[in-house]
Amino acid sequence: YWLSENFRQKFSDKTLNDVVDVKQGIATANNFKFCRYWWEIEGTKDKYFPYAKGGAFNRWAGNLWLYLNFSDKSISEIKDKGRLQNRSFYLKEGITYSASGRGGYAFRYLPPLCLFDVGGSSIFPNTEGYDNIYYLLAIQNSKLSFYVADSLNPTANIQVGDIQRCPFILPDEQIESQITFVSKYI
Repeated sequence: YWLSENFRQKFSDKTLNDVVDVKQGIATANNFKFCRYWWEIEGTKDKYFPYAKGGAFNRWAGNLWLYLNFSDKSISEIKDKGRLQNRSFYLKEGITYSASGRGGYAFRYLPPLCLFDVGGSSIFPNTEGYDNIYYLLAIQNSKLSFYVADSLNPTANIQVGDIQRCPFILPDEQIESQITFVSKYI
């Protein structure tokens, strides 16, 4: 009710869900068993992958200190008690964020060959929708995006559905180019 009519109208146009894929990731059901810090996996790196699991407020990059055992045996064990959802997005480049935003939401670049968690849900560019990852990263880290997210869900935990409902306006080519340039080099 506090949003202006003009601002509410933006919610009837394109949403992020129309142009990108916003997904929850793996729920191991036993992080102690499957997750290790980077310094604990020496000599076994072929079965471990960086694991975006949310974490502290950190914009643009970071919070990839955990690795997930993703060997065939571990995958089988995770399937038994946890969830391996949205597998087609595993190991793809994207944007991850922390579901808990007590200090504000923070979106970070997710490099290729990483896995992601439910607490580190992720946004993936879509070649049929919108695929400029650096522009998306900058927009998601803007004050306007935080305001919209808080309008959709005023709690400390933002959900995938909240991110999917955020309005998305295709940018002017020049503005997109400038924002992309700045986002790449922050």
